[in-house]
Amino acid sequence: MTGEVHVNCGAGSIASLLSSNYIRLQLTGASQVAGGRAVLQNSCDGVPVQLCTSANCVTELSVGGSGVTYGSQELINLVGI
Repeated sequence: MTGEVHVNCGAGSIASLLSSNYIRLQLTGASQVAGGRAVLQNSCDGVPVQLCTSANCVTELSVGGSGVTYGSQELINLVGI
């Protein structure tokens, strides 16, 4: 399976997280897909990968599906300040 995730937070400092910054994450494609999930595939086996959008995994990212936006508060929690 191949895929890429690019996150660009732009210029600025951690203090800039206190404003209205956000990150948008979307899974736009994968070389192997089954049931909307990317699949880790070798010559014999395939394992679907569940990409959760929250700690409790209520929703997940699906290939070609809608993305998720993480706002300032989630970013602050992520960096632990």
